[in-house]
Amino acid sequence: MRIFVVFFSLSFALVFAQTPEPLDRSGNAFLRGCSAIEKAQTTEAESELVARCAYYVLGVVQGAEFGQSILETKMGKKAPELFCRPGNAENGQLLRVTVKYIREAPEFSHLPTPDLIINAMRMAYPCK
Repeated sequence: MRIFVVFFSLSFALVFAQTPEPLDRSGNAFLRGCSAIEKAQTTEAESELVARCAYYVLGVVQGAEFGQSILETKMGKKAPELFCRPGNAENGQLLRVTVKYIREAPEFSHLPTPDLIINAMRMAYPCK
């Protein structure tokens, strides 16, 4: 029984030691996890993390766009848009835009990542 408890405890510790930091915590956490997008060569683990980052950014962007459409439906008229993403913008591009924004505005990197993603999109893709 004691061996089982020790084995279980070690397994539990190893699993949680390898769990990546939550991307939504702050821009700092996001950069720690997602900066590999800037590397020419990445390991398999970095590539997986970059994919996770890209889909996280896409989820925030699509969530904001969906929220926009819900708001317009509720208001019955066109609402001011947060940003105007080009239809052909790819996931990797959205991730690079976000990483660039956070790097160039370190005074905001303590803020929650979703706020920074929206600000990055607003700066990169303003509505005309």
